[in-house]
Amino acid sequence: MSEEFATELLARDPQIAALSARVSGVEAIASALAVTTDDECLIASSNLAEVAQVRKGAEARRKHIVGPQNEAIRRINDFFHQLVDPLERAEATLKTKILAYRRVQEEAAAIERRQAEEERRRAAEAEFARLRALEDARLVAEAAERARREAQAEPMASQAEKAAAVAAERAATLALAVETKAAQQATLARVVIAPAREIAKTIATRAGSVTARKVWRFEIVEPMRVPHEYWVVDEKRIGEAVRAGVREIPGVRIYEDELLAVGGGGGR
Repeated sequence: MSEEFATELLARDPQIAALSARVSGVEAIASALAVTTDDECLIASSNLAEVAQVRKGAEARRKHIVGPQNEAIRRINDFFHQLVDPLERAEATLKTKILAYRRVQEEAAAIERRQAEEERRRAAEAEFARLRALEDARLVAEAAERARREAQAEPMASQAEKAAAVAAERAATLALAVETKAAQQATLARVVIAPAREIAKTIATRAGSVTARKVWRFEIVEPMRVPHEYWVVDEKRIGEAVRAGVREIPGVRIYEDELLAVGGGGGR
């Protein structure tokens, strides 16, 4: 509170000025008083009761002053709460629908990623098969060429020459088939695999942007298996038990303390 405002309030409200004087007097007595005798204890008790009275008076005056303003503020707050409550519901509804849509899209993207991985695996297998087929074709062609040359170089009976020629022709046919298979595998290996689509985290609009982010949450499913370092002692229940008469609780020190309660006026 600024000094100017305090000065203005004290000058404008005599009751507040009187309360301020009483506060100063009570504080001065409390600071100066030593409690070493019964009489001093009586004076201290009287001053303590005065503290309660002054505090009660100050609170009553505060409520008198701020009561109308607080009522007006309450009504304004109630009005605007009612005004924006539908917005809260609309926000929750829209977020639920957007998140549900994003989950569907993410599931579809996950399926696409799995399909792309499968296609990449098949392409790799096709490339391996192509290379293997080319190697087989080369070996078959070399074998056919050797058979042909041997048939021409060595003197053989006419029937043997014919058999060698047939074998060479078959080998050549097999080599052509292997090359054809290799060409087919090569075509498969060259298939372009479309990348899996990514789900945009931010959607920009003329009214603003909406950004999705991942957060880690938890749900307790087996309370007794949760480690003790994550447990919280229920001090409220312990307090209720102690006030009800419980005097022994493992891990808890229960002791008696003394408090002062300030009541109304009286004398001896």
